[in-house]
Amino acid sequence: MNPKTLQYIMGHSDISVTLNVYTHLNYDDAEEEMQKVVGIASKKSTTHRKRCVS
Repeated sequence: MNPKTLQYIMGHSDISVTLNVYTHLNYDDAEEEMQKVVGIASKKSTTHRKRCVS
């Protein structure tokens, strides 16, 4: 869930409370996020090349 949405739902006035209480990350979470970044970058690169070739 988006942290700002959770902050609103829980009624926290400061995002640091939300992030410190409800955020638990590990290596697998970081790896999954990096795979998303790589996938997005790859898609943008392919789209850009298609436009430049035309």
